[in-house]
Amino acid sequence: MEYKAIITKTKSGRYIAQSEQLPAALTQGDTEEEALENLQDAIDLILKTEKEEKETTSKGNKFIQRKIAIL
Repeated sequence: MEYKAIITKTKSGRYIAQSEQLPAALTQGDTEEEALENLQDAIDLILKTEKEEKETTSKGNKFIQRKIAIL
């Protein structure tokens, strides 16, 4: 699957990269290339984690989800 990268150059000259399909994949770098490499790593990590969670759930384990407020 392909993921669209959104690259933004900050006022300080750094680059911020985010995936349109995976908003949690948000990273930065000193160059556009570094930001893209970091984004690829972030996407890989998210996909790996999602796969592991699905495998754990399929083995009969259940997750408990609760909303919490941070004050």
